[in-house]
Amino acid sequence: DAAGGDDVMVLSPGGSEPVLLHATARNRAALAEFLAGVRPGGRSDPLAGLERALEFRPDAIFLLARGIVRTGPDARWGEGNDTILARLNRLNPVVRDGLRRTAIKAIQFIDDDPTGLMQAIAAAHGNTPRDPAASYTRRDVEGLRREAPALGQVLAPTDPRVARAGEALSEITLDHLDLRVIFGVALEAEREAVAREAERTLGRLLGEGATGEGEVDPIGDDAFARYVAARWLVLAAGAMERGRGERLDRAIELLDTAPGAPPAVLAAAASSRALRRSAGDGGEVEALAHTLEDVAPNSQEVLEARLAAILATAADPARLGVWLLALQRSLEEPPFVDGARRNAALTILAMDGAAKARLDHAPDAAAIDAALEWHKEWWRRPRAGMSADAVLLHAGRLVPEDAPLESIAPELALARGIALMPAPGDPPSRGCLAALDIAAARGDATSGVGRSIVESAMVRAAMAVSLAAQRESERREAIRRLDACLSAFEQRAWRRDAALHVLSHTGALLGAGSDGGIESARLRALRIVVLEQSGDATAHGLEEAARADGWRLELAHRVAVSSREGSDENRRSGEDEALRLLDAGWAGQPPADAARLRAWVHAGRVARLSEGLARARRSGEAGAIHRAATELAVAARAAIPASEPVDPAMGDAMRRDLAEALIALGSPEAAAVYAQIESRGNDAGVDAAIGRARALIAQGDDAGAFGVLREITSAMDTSPPTEPGAARVFWQAWTLLLELLAERDARVQDEGARRTAAAHLLRLADLDPTLGGEPWRSRLGAVGLSVGVTLEARPPVESPP
Repeated sequence: DAAGGDDVMVLSPGGSEPVLLHATARNRAALAEFLAGVRPGGRSDPLAGLERALEFRPDAIFLLARGIVRTGPDARWGEGNDTILARLNRLNPVVRDGLRRTAIKAIQFIDDDPTGLMQAIAAAHGNTPRDPAASYTRRDVEGLRREAPALGQVLAPTDPRVARAGEALSEITLDHLDLRVIFGVALEAEREAVAREAERTLGRLLGEGATGEGEVDPIGDDAFARYVAARWLVLAAGAMERGRGERLDRAIELLDTAPGAPPAVLAAAASSRALRRSAGDGGEVEALAHTLEDVAPNSQEVLEARLAAILATAADPARLGVWLLALQRSLEEPPFVDGARRNAALTILAMDGAAKARLDHAPDAAAIDAALEWHKEWWRRPRAGMSADAVLLHAGRLVPEDAPLESIAPELALARGIALMPAPGDPPSRGCLAALDIAAARGDATSGVGRSIVESAMVRAAMAVSLAAQRESERREAIRRLDACLSAFEQRAWRRDAALHVLSHTGALLGAGSDGGIESARLRALRIVVLEQSGDATAHGLEEAARADGWRLELAHRVAVSSREGSDENRRSGEDEALRLLDAGWAGQPPADAARLRAWVHAGRVARLSEGLARARRSGEAGAIHRAATELAVAARAAIPASEPVDPAMGDAMRRDLAEALIALGSPEAAAVYAQIESRGNDAGVDAAIGRARALIAQGDDAGAFGVLREITSAMDTSPPTEPGAARVFWQAWTLLLELLAERDARVQDEGARRTAAAHLLRLADLDPTLGGEPWRSRLGAVGLSVGVTLEARPPVESPP
């Protein structure tokens, strides 16, 4: 309490936000200056200070107080022992085996606390359940006097070289870089930086050479200096091979691991021996780890010692299993978990360190899978506060370069590919692409949880290949990879960019005349760019609008062309898509080619449905004929206005198909449609007149049809023409006319009609004994039989198409 007030004071050098500070020389000097201005006084209440200290979530708190006899009927600390202890129980709960999150040690000066509160706090929160009294210490005057010289040494100024080394050491421990370097899981750049800093620091601490050779050792018997130097020696050994043995020997010499040694010293000694791997070191490492489990449970020091034990026993499965189990169980306890919050960086470090030690002794794919089993498990079943993607990335960094990617777990092949992913702008290595390809080929095992990282990796690799592609082979590989991503993944954040890359590469190949094998990829990319584009293309200017419309037109054309092949359902689907693209969505004025393509698509649909009607007629099934004719009529009506502005002749062709559908439906509109075509007076007039006659016959108007046919045949030459189209019209008109005459004779016994039909039939047979070939020959032969004329048998001749 400061100056008798109630506010809690916290050391905060430079006025920064209060945080836990490393015990560097600079911070210790700041603490001495801070304490010099603090005087005891005011109301005695340890709870306020303890509450503030517990907010920092420290490993330990030291509560220092002088025992002052309290008098009166309510002699107590603050609100009383029970209230304070209940509050502390809530602030610092038991987390495992009777241990608290933070150990609170009580140091009483001069006299014992008469209220018993200091003793009660130490017993309940000191984390010494086997000996609760061990966390409470009373220091009397005589004892303090005897220890004054030692205290003076503690407060004596630290050698500047040691101070700088200690501060540098504290900086690299902030994100556990020291442990990552020691256990071989730091990035190469991190390892190189630590190696440089270690050589500089050791040169200052130990003389000219980083191994301690040269000038007299300036460290002496200072325990802190010896620890700092030893720690830097271990870091140097972990960061570089050169001089490793000598550095580790010297580190072990500097570290005093006698009973009572600080946990940090024990942990450093365990790491030193694990890295040295001399005879007997393995047993020493395990002994140090066991000691730390007793004196510093749930600490980072015991984590370091366990990792050292795993490293030292990695070649002995029985001994290794004990330490792996201990580490695995601890992952759900402090320091990995603090309440509901997980220290993700420390958790991954533990998993990486254990896996790296095992991978150094992994001879085959099964051993690699086993070494990285924790990573796979935590990726498949993510824990709160842990990124599954980060776990997988770390696994990929650990997969050996020569690992058989085809044989190890597919998620590890994926992880390896991700770990080899280049920096933005650089092309991926062949190893990276090979790993990702293997993972993609075994995609069923990399689906589900974590699918987002699979997608991200594949897309990043494909885009990186695309950005570097210049030659045809490179462009084709980029197209293949991008198209695979567009086919496999449906997220839209990157799809448009990837599709634009495909269009660029396929466009370049098309321009060079090398278009084989890229049609489907270009079609998919066009669909994405045209159908999934966001916003209004016109907002990007006329140039962008024209480009967007060009893609729309190309997509519609490719879809329309593909709709001419395949099953009837595929053709129908393609026609629908092409017409949707052509009918709406233009950024600017639709290009003229769009109208021509629309007419072509409609004409293709009508032709397809006309073929369907012909098949239905051949089947003779009335229901099928009706359905086919109805569908054709609808399609033809839509095709006429789309076709006529482009080509009037095409419009009339669509009208003929409409009329044929109407004839099949028995509609009187059929004759009117043919009359409209006939009225145009073009070359199709005679053909249309025959169609009108057929329509009249279908609706039962034989007289009207006879009149039309009589007019047509009277205008014809007596001899059949040789041009195939004209010959068809000639024979069709005469066949229809003679069939009407034969039917009239059969119906009403009209002798005149019979004689007329017979005479014309004989005349036509003399002009062309084949009677125009099929189907006219057979139909006219049936007329002959009906009217009593036997035609000379001649080999059938097919009529021209």
